[in-house]
Parts: sequence; C-alpha cells; structure tokens
Amino acid sequence: MAQKPRELRTPIDPVSRSAPSPRPGTGQGVGGRKALAEFLGTALLVTAIVGSGIAAQRLSPGDVGLKLLETTLVIAAALAAIILAVGPVSGGHLNPVTTLVDRFFGGASSQDAPVYGVAQFAGIAPGSTAPVMGFELIGGAVGACCIAALYPKVRPGAQDAAIPQPEAR
Repeated sequence: MAQKPRELRTPIDPVSRSAPSPRPGTGQGVGGRKALAEFLGTALLVTAIVGSGIAAQRLSPGDVGLKLLETTLVIAAALAAIILAVGPVSGGHLNPVTTLVDRFFGGASSQDAPVYGVAQFAGIAPGSTAPVMGFELIGGAVGACCIAALYPKVRPGAQDAAIPQPEAR
C-alpha cells in the first residue's frame, strides 16, 4: 500500500496563533505595503528632524547647547518610535544609505533596494514641507498653535518683547 505524501505545514507562532511573517527583505519582493512603510517612515523622520530644529530655535533662542539637546532628544525618540512602527513591515531603513549598506551585506534584495530608495526620496518632500508650513514659515499656523498651547509663556515674537526698547524722544 502506497503512503500518502506528507503535507508540509507552516509552523504556527504560539503567541499570535498565526504563521510567522517572513523577515523583511528576504527576496520575497517589495509590495506596496513595504514601500508605503518606507515612504511614511522617512517622511515622519524628516518631519521630526526639521520640526525639532525649528521648535528648538523658537523655544531656546539664546542657548545653543539647549537647542542641540532638545533636537537630539526629539530625533532619538522619533527614530525609535518610527523604527518600532515600520520596522516589522519593511525593515525600517528610512535612509537610502542604510538601504544600500543593507543591500551590500545581503539583507535587502536587488529588487527591494531601488523601490525602498524611491520611496525614501519621495518621503523627503512632504516630510520637510509639513513642519515648515506648520511653524508659519510659509503660512500655516499649526506649529505656532502647538507651541502656544504647550508653552503658554512662549509666543512667537515673545523674545522680542522681553528686550527693553529705547524710549522715543
């Protein structure tokens, strides 16, 4: 009597009770989901970089060391959050150089790297435009409202009000 061929089963993850997801960049092709994750991750990272610089300039106009500290802490926190959010989907490269290095060492396939690069470069424009518009450098008021709500004593132009003006004669 001939035996039936044994069925190959995908191992089930006991925690999620589903098949484990494949490691990002293992040659399975880049889908729209991975490209979108890289686009959004890069846009959010650039927004954090530009926005933290603008906010630090406005919150600490006279102290360079404090500006650097504020910017560094915001970027580090944003980078950690973004990598945790998009890392499981796309690997969390967020930077074309990181993608190239990952490709060089075999982590990303030849199909993945160009798609990631295009998505990352595409995310730079909206990522850098959003905070600039939000902080009234082009005309938006979102950033100024956020600063005014979070720091009621700090208002755009408040540093000018603290400087005594000479009396007109």
